[in-house]
Amino acid sequence: AKPAIIGKHIADIFGKEYFENNLQQESSNCLSGKKVQYQKWFHFPAYEAQFMDVQYTPFFNEHKKVDGFIVNARDITEAKQSEDTILFEKHKAQNYLNIAGVMMISLDADGLVQMINPKGCEIIGYSENEVVGKNWFDHFVPKQQAPRIKELINSVHTNGVQQVKRSENLIVTKSGEERLIAWTNVSTYNEVGEISSTLSSGEDITEKKKTETLLKINEHKYRTLFEYAPEGILIANTEGFYIDANTTICTLLGYTLHELVGLNATSIVAPMENEHINPALATINSNKQYEREWLFKRKDNSTFSAEVTATTLPDGTILAIVKDITERKKLEASLLNETNRLQAIIDNIPVMITLYDPAIKVLYLNKEDYKDIKSKEIHLDGKKSNATIKKLDITPDKTFISAY
Repeated sequence: AKPAIIGKHIADIFGKEYFENNLQQESSNCLSGKKVQYQKWFHFPAYEAQFMDVQYTPFFNEHKKVDGFIVNARDITEAKQSEDTILFEKHKAQNYLNIAGVMMISLDADGLVQMINPKGCEIIGYSENEVVGKNWFDHFVPKQQAPRIKELINSVHTNGVQQVKRSENLIVTKSGEERLIAWTNVSTYNEVGEISSTLSSGEDITEKKKTETLLKINEHKYRTLFEYAPEGILIANTEGFYIDANTTICTLLGYTLHELVGLNATSIVAPMENEHINPALATINSNKQYEREWLFKRKDNSTFSAEVTATTLPDGTILAIVKDITERKKLEASLLNETNRLQAIIDNIPVMITLYDPAIKVLYLNKEDYKDIKSKEIHLDGKKSNATIKKLDITPDKTFISAY
């Protein structure tokens, strides 16, 4: 109670040890005429720890001697805890800025750099001291792009970040190299709700853009080769359903690409070929080269013959090259007919006709010659032999005959 405290020494109230460790020095300083103020945690006996703002003020008598001192103590525990939370979050945010894998900068309304993180310094090649306080547009943006970027940032400060949340632009490094940065922008506000600055994170996408450009060039190049290849090309998944096709095969089959995609082999080969589809897929999917002649069926149900060479691609899809051999088949049939016709004519000529190669081996003889040779004896090395020709094969695919 208040009356029980009056007149007691502070050591009697808080304990001698507590007094000596926490209050004695400040009391002595104040009694010597000094004003003392500090903030610290106090751990009072039987009380929870409190963070106090303490002020010792000496008061003087008419002789200007210290007659005592006044202690003002305020419990600011909640304020301290709030401050510690803010400092913790600030420290955490600073750590994030320090280790972030993208550059981060903060610009005020005039475009002056308020903050840049280590990654940003690494990308542009400047130290933090060389960047902070400089006008970003005058020093770190290509001159030809500076007006547009300034207008962009002004729009952020005027209309809010929603207008330009994401953007891409070049920056200039200390060495003079230009790097392409993809930015994500966030507005920050002051105590009255006005936009005070922009915080931007930027990813260096220079190499990524170069790679994308090369990929697009290569994709266009190979797509052109794909589309204008003289042979038909089909791309199918492992189940045999088509996912892409070039112009040549679409023309051969009479389908548009849109119609062809999603079909499988049963839709484009003659019914007699269906039994060969699954064995073919099994062979191809086992990473073996596949070649076979197939009879294809067009959209209008007409047919044509084609040689198919198929293999698997690195992504597991199936590539099939289809070569139309209709004209070749017609030419082969025509040549066979012509050969048979000429052989029939020669065989019926009543004159002996024999064809020899440079080694004087018989390649061909007509029926009249064959009858004459068969009726005679054969001489070997100038000597008479009883051996006779037992068999003469004059079919068109034979290149010589043997005599025994």
